[in-house]
Amino acid sequence: MSEVKNETGYFYGEHKRKLFYQSWKIKDPQGIAFITHGLSENTDRYDRLALQLNKDKWNVYAWDLRGHGRSSGIRGYIRKFRLYERDLVRFLDFVLTREQKLPFILFGHSLGALIIARGLLHEEDIISSANGICLAAPAFGLSINLSLFKLTMSYLTNTVFPWWAYYNKILSVHLSRDPYFLNLIEHDRFRHNRASPEVYLTVFKNPKILCVPQKINTRLLIQLAGNDVIVDNRVAKHYFECVKSSRPKKLISYSASLHQMYEDFGNERITEDFKLFMRPILLGES
Repeated sequence: MSEVKNETGYFYGEHKRKLFYQSWKIKDPQGIAFITHGLSENTDRYDRLALQLNKDKWNVYAWDLRGHGRSSGIRGYIRKFRLYERDLVRFLDFVLTREQKLPFILFGHSLGALIIARGLLHEEDIISSANGICLAAPAFGLSINLSLFKLTMSYLTNTVFPWWAYYNKILSVHLSRDPYFLNLIEHDRFRHNRASPEVYLTVFKNPKILCVPQKINTRLLIQLAGNDVIVDNRVAKHYFECVKSSRPKKLISYSASLHQMYEDFGNERITEDFKLFMRPILLGES
C-alpha cells in the first residue's frame, strides 16, 4: 500500500457551525469513502477502518458531528435532528467539490447510520447519489427501554430546555468484549456520555417514519451486531425489507458481536465483508 497522508481541518456545517474532519489519503485512489460516527464518538475511533479501506484504494474522510469530538457545540446537543443530515450534505459537498471525480460510498455507525438513512428518506440528492452505503449497527430503534418518565421529560425539555443533554445509559461493556478496544474507548479524551432529548425522541419515533416503502439506486449493506443490547435489530431488518434498490443489497448479522462491532472481537471479518461488498464499485460494476 502506498503511503497514507493523514490530514485534519474544519468545514462549515449548517448555519455556519464549525465542524472538524480528518482524511486518510493515498496516491492514485480509485474511490472516496465517507465515515459518519455514532453517538458520543469521534473520528479518531475510525483510524483502523480508514487504513483498511486505504488498502483497497479508497481515500477516506470522516467528520465529527456537532457537539462531538473536536467540532463546536454543546456536548451531545442537537436542536433538530435534521441538522445532522444537513451537516452531512455540507461535508459531502465540501469534499467532493475539491476531490477528483471518483465513485464514493457512505459508511455510518449507529447514530451515523440513522443520519444517512434519514437523508435518503428526505431525498437529499448528494446522499442519494452515493454508489454504495453501509449501515453498521444502525440506531433505528432502541433495545434500552425509555421509561415513561424519561420519555415525558424528553418531550418537555425538548420544548422548554432544548439545549439540555441527558446522560445516556450506554456502558463501555455494552460496546465491546475486546479489552484492547475497551481501554481505547475508556481513555478517549473526546468521548462523552450525553445525548439531547431530540436524539431520544427521533430514535423513539423513527420506526414509523423510516420503515416505509422507498426506492434507492445504490448498493446497500446493513451489518447487525447480533448481541446488541443498545439498538433494536428488528427495526433494521424491517427497514431492509422496505427498501427496494436497483443495485445489490445485503444484510449480515454477526451473532456474537456487540454494538461497537468494528471495535470488537471478529472485526476483521466484519471489515472484510464491507470491503468485499463495495469492491465492485472500484471495478466499475454496479
